[in-house]
Amino acid sequence: NLSLRTFQLHFQRAAGMPFIRYINEQRFALSCRLLREGRTNFAETALKSGFHDANYFSTRFRKKYGMTPKQYQRRAAKEGSSRKCVPEGCRAASHEDHSGC
Repeated sequence: NLSLRTFQLHFQRAAGMPFIRYINEQRFALSCRLLREGRTNFAETALKSGFHDANYFSTRFRKKYGMTPKQYQRRAAKEGSSRKCVPEGCRAASHEDHSGC
């Protein structure tokens, strides 16, 4: 048996970030992909990304990326589907490097 705290400590050592932050990063990565693909509406994107409240999703997305999900979707459509979600002000060289921003 593994206690929750022991799991969290092992996970953070292995992943370099707390478990909940990892989960949230995965949720946002999925939401960005869904928004780039443009096949789901905003509420569906929120639900598929693990957010049960679309308004909360929008607030969190805007805080993380400096734009609303709709703004991101429009920009991604204009620039092409290869655009990655990167937090506003992030100077990381690639999408994979931005976790510390």
